[in-house]
Amino acid sequence: WSVDGQLLAVSKSTGAIYVYLTKLSMLASVWQQKIAFMTSLCEVSIYDHQTKTKIDNVHLTTEIEPSVLAMSDLYIAVGFNNHALYYRIQSFEEVIKVSEHDYLSTISELQINSHYAAAFMSGRIQLHMIEESEHRSEERHSIMFPLPDTNDGKIVCYCLTKDFLIYGTDKGTLIFFHIEEWQIVNKFDKHKTSIQKLFTEHFGTSVAFIDQKGDGYLYNVFFENPSMIQIPNLPSGTKSILWETSVENEWIFTSFDSDSITTYSVYRDSLKGPQIMFVGTTRLPIFGSVPLLLNAGLLLLLDSSGKIVQTKLETYGFLNDSGEQEYTLDDAIDRLSKAILMKRYDDAMFWAKQLNDSQEWNKFATALLYSLNIDYAIKVFREIGHPGMVMALEEIKHVEDKSLVSAHFAALFGDYDLAQELFLKCGCPLEALNMRRDCMQFEAAMTLAKAYDLEQIPYISAAHAEQLEFTGDSSAAVKFYEQGITKKEKDLHHDQRCFTGLARCYIKVGDIKKGSTIALRLPGKEIKEECAKLLEGLKQWPEAAELFEKAECWDNAAIAYIKMKNWVKVSEILPNVNTPKIHSMYAKAREHEGRFKEACAAYMRAGEWENAIRIQLNQLKSPEQAVKIVRETQSIEGAKMVARFFESINDYSSALQFLVLSKCYNEAFAMAQQNGLMELYAQVIEKVLKDGRDIPLDDLEGAAIFFQNQNNHLLAGKFFMFAQNYDRV
Repeated sequence: WSVDGQLLAVSKSTGAIYVYLTKLSMLASVWQQKIAFMTSLCEVSIYDHQTKTKIDNVHLTTEIEPSVLAMSDLYIAVGFNNHALYYRIQSFEEVIKVSEHDYLSTISELQINSHYAAAFMSGRIQLHMIEESEHRSEERHSIMFPLPDTNDGKIVCYCLTKDFLIYGTDKGTLIFFHIEEWQIVNKFDKHKTSIQKLFTEHFGTSVAFIDQKGDGYLYNVFFENPSMIQIPNLPSGTKSILWETSVENEWIFTSFDSDSITTYSVYRDSLKGPQIMFVGTTRLPIFGSVPLLLNAGLLLLLDSSGKIVQTKLETYGFLNDSGEQEYTLDDAIDRLSKAILMKRYDDAMFWAKQLNDSQEWNKFATALLYSLNIDYAIKVFREIGHPGMVMALEEIKHVEDKSLVSAHFAALFGDYDLAQELFLKCGCPLEALNMRRDCMQFEAAMTLAKAYDLEQIPYISAAHAEQLEFTGDSSAAVKFYEQGITKKEKDLHHDQRCFTGLARCYIKVGDIKKGSTIALRLPGKEIKEECAKLLEGLKQWPEAAELFEKAECWDNAAIAYIKMKNWVKVSEILPNVNTPKIHSMYAKAREHEGRFKEACAAYMRAGEWENAIRIQLNQLKSPEQAVKIVRETQSIEGAKMVARFFESINDYSSALQFLVLSKCYNEAFAMAQQNGLMELYAQVIEKVLKDGRDIPLDDLEGAAIFFQNQNNHLLAGKFFMFAQNYDRV
């Protein structure tokens, strides 16, 4: 790619990055923590990142002005046109030439490891030993790629690691050649677009590449389903990819373009399998500079003048090693989030404790479960005081099948489709079935039952029917209740449950006869009462009455029979009815039909004495029974009615007595005066007082004055005494 008119070509292997700057005639190669670079046309120096210094006593004067430069732990190589020279680093004081090699055509890129060199020439790679060895057979000294009789396409890019030569072709094929076994051990040919750039981590098992469309992917030989993952949020102008060289950040890599570098974190294990997480972006301090090496967040760059500069990535801000004491709440939350994404859990724990916020703790714990880090999740749940989760995780932390653990966590997070997929993957279909059933996802549960456990179908059908009935779809519920019936002796309780639902649903959909018949056949009173109430709501009185009676719900049964005017059945069950309202309803109905004796008896059972007295006086013409009722019940209103009755037939003596009983003292006094019954009045009053009834003192004193005026001193004295006017006694 072009930066300020300079043509750059970068690739990486085993911690090495090769940079060719045409305009400056400057080359640089990175091996682990050291950078070899040209300081003049034919001189090479080495920068040691660990000591942050240039190693001045390492001096190599090359015999040619190189166009390619490569370095490993033992060798430095330079090349020009089709010729390459190889130098062994004896020590930091001595570098000697050990071999040189001529190739079939011009070398455009050169990579080396501890024993081999790989030269790239117009779509072909020659892999050969740097120094011939007697311990290796002659056939292992050199090999040309692509191999004969293969149809993998033209080689576009490659990387050489300690153990592998890995190359990508214009057909999208990724090939791994194992040097020790001297054969191709892995071929990935599912990518349909040309692979343009290739970047491996130290061991060579993980390969990031960019295809012809500019999309980035990560391939790992050990990943399963999928083995290739697309890199998210990859900038369209991405030029290269750098892997972290520090051990504790081995699954971190970055991509960069002209002005920024983006950090990614690889999750080998998660609920959804291997994943790549976007962490964040840092702007490059110098526009057009070329990143060479990334170690623990410290980025070394080669600027346009050929100087090596370094900067710290903002995505590593959670590293608390800068001595910075002040930070905002948003800074702390951001650092916690990035530490979690990059799986730096000790650092995340530090920031979680600094924040001490329940929401952030939960976010931390959830991320740990998502990444299947059970041990650290237990630690965090202990920290936040969640013993239930600690116990649950302790039980499953020894489960070796990650798919099974992932399935349970996916169910916990509510991703039931993923959970089912994982349960099936690890050979636990019944776990998936039970999960679907417990979550009331009965259609999915039914599909699983048909495939893995036919015996579960009736039980799932019954549960599905109950759900449908609850949501109001009684028609569909009937179908599933019928499917749920097994007619097996061991499932007697289950079948009764289905028949119970059927009885309810038949009634709800209007099939009254079927529903009532099933309900009558079923044992127990509850279902009969339940169905009877449904029928009552539909005003289906005959069926409702019968079911209420069978359920011994006497009050409801009586009401239903009254609605039907089935007096025979009402009279049969009335002795079992204790609710006065029901008796009153029956009494009114019988009175309305002219059945006064039955109405009177019902009014008596309902405690409506006045109505019973009214019927005795007016309809049955039985004042004796009315008087009897009044005397038994001491009904004041009833006494008034009897008094009026006797008054209407001029029986003032009887009327007087019942007026007193009804507490109509003034009326009784007036009647006694008018009809010369004052002595009877005095007797009745005296009897009432002896029975413990209170009479207003004014009424008693008024009667005493009357007797005094009549010179009836005996009665006057009694009434003054009754009125508690003892001075006048």
